[in-house]
Amino acid sequence: MKFLFLLLLLPLMAHANINQQQYNAVQISAQQWQVTDVIFNAKNEIKNPFEQNIYAVFEAKNAQGDKEQKIALFYNGGTEWVLRYSSATTGRFSYTIESEITALNGLTGSFNITQNTKKNRHGAVVLNDKDKQHFYYQDGSHYSNMAFELDWLFAIDYGNKTLNKTNHLLDLVAENGFNQVVTTVYSHDVSWDKDPLLKDYPEYEYGGRQDIFPFLGSNEKPDFSSLNIEFFQHYDRIMSSLHEREIVNHLMIYVWNKMVNWPELGSAEDNRYFDYIIKRYQAFPNIIWDVSKEALFYKNTTKGYISERIRRIRQQDNYKRLVTVHDFGFCSKHPDEVDFISTQDWKHTIYSTMLQVRKRFPNKPVVNIEHGGYEASPIRVFPGAYEDPEVAMRRNYMCLFAGVYQTYYWQVLHGTWLFMIRLKP
Repeated sequence: MKFLFLLLLLPLMAHANINQQQYNAVQISAQQWQVTDVIFNAKNEIKNPFEQNIYAVFEAKNAQGDKEQKIALFYNGGTEWVLRYSSATTGRFSYTIESEITALNGLTGSFNITQNTKKNRHGAVVLNDKDKQHFYYQDGSHYSNMAFELDWLFAIDYGNKTLNKTNHLLDLVAENGFNQVVTTVYSHDVSWDKDPLLKDYPEYEYGGRQDIFPFLGSNEKPDFSSLNIEFFQHYDRIMSSLHEREIVNHLMIYVWNKMVNWPELGSAEDNRYFDYIIKRYQAFPNIIWDVSKEALFYKNTTKGYISERIRRIRQQDNYKRLVTVHDFGFCSKHPDEVDFISTQDWKHTIYSTMLQVRKRFPNKPVVNIEHGGYEASPIRVFPGAYEDPEVAMRRNYMCLFAGVYQTYYWQVLHGTWLFMIRLKP
């Protein structure tokens, strides 16, 4: 109750917008790791816009070690294409647009990137050749993740003009020391029985909504012929809010246990969705890619498909963000394909098990991405294994003392966050 009372006192932070610039062929100034959108408008609407190949080819001048980059622009509806850009290094970066759309082909511009002045901004999470079992920021400081799973983050304020509920929750997460969320691009619903108490608060039931879908149509009646631009414009705001709070987004592109009606795996429609996410969010320094939640557990896909998706990320992500898979079976058999090992271990012997995993992979960080479903909350969300928050904390410490990174599985707070949002003034 003290926790909930303190929650009522938390102020709301205004939504932090991405730095947006209408293209006018002048130099744009931005700081290291600041995300900037340059908006280009074609003269006419283009047929099959998601299939257009448009790139900004960057050339670094007076920068510290950057090589040529070829950043894909993404379609944003109507006649609008967006170049989303950030840089870890300072200097002047000029670009030329290569496009199949005549009105955009050959356009030029440049960025002047100055030194970061935000005290708690350190860049993307990266690996370190001299300390291979630990994460670092791009500025060389150590990154010790305190992760928190929020699978339905995309849905909290969907359709609202503001992100009041989302920002309120993220403020709470940040002020309690978390610096990473583990979440999905989209989830639809759960297959297990829900607490009847949810029926008394339908406005806070986000599962099963037919008005939220990354494709056209709905989850019940999907139209995979195109993507839902409004869905991704909403997700932009979430990414921006996370970035402003310096919260890393461990983003699971697929999820197999949340009743999503996905297109056929490997189809043109599937590839369009997957590629678009990489194009749209690779510039955010606070992104970590995860191909799928429960990647192979439900046997919806194959190891070959997951491997192909990893290659697809690496081919398209010019920022080289970290990649993993929410599946220990895959990571353990394909360690060279992922940047760090993700495990999901609920055993009571979690300390000794994590020690063994760490010893098995001396050249990779290890993250226990999920180690129990904690149910100490006013509402029962999931039949988890541990109900005492103290037990949850103890298990996190056992992971930490074993030398692996840990994640608070969302039941610790997620079971109460519907009520937290409802009680917000």
